[in-house]
Amino acid sequence: MQDESTSNLRNILNQTSLSELDHYLEQHANIPSAYDLFNLHMKTYPISIGQIVKNCEGYISRSYVYDILNGQKTSPSRDIVIMICLAANMNLKQVRRLLETYHHRELYPKDDRDAVIAACFNSKQYNICKVNMLLSSYNLPLLSTKEQ
Repeated sequence: MQDESTSNLRNILNQTSLSELDHYLEQHANIPSAYDLFNLHMKTYPISIGQIVKNCEGYISRSYVYDILNGQKTSPSRDIVIMICLAANMNLKQVRRLLETYHHRELYPKDDRDAVIAACFNSKQYNICKVNMLLSSYNLPLLSTKEQ
């Protein structure tokens, strides 16, 4: 099996000419969709869509969570992606991949709000209400369905 790490792919790409680009894309650029990532997570960790909806605690409407997890909504806000990752009990690597898939920046350790959120994932604190209480205790913006 080939090493598909980002650094290895970057090295391969740095040595790829334009005439070899088709081959590179065939071999290495198959990025899984958010739908694929959610499905893989739900198969690997026994959690259902219904449990994820319940864990969203009303922060996100039931139908919108279903639409995102089923791949029908393809551009949720960064906070919504983070809240669904919390509700699905994901780890930071999975969060980073999903944020990347939706074209959002990853959790940045130099950003206080992102650091608090990352610490919650690392501590397996997946309760959105408790994450928001912790953000509030640092006077940081809460996770929200509204654009920030």
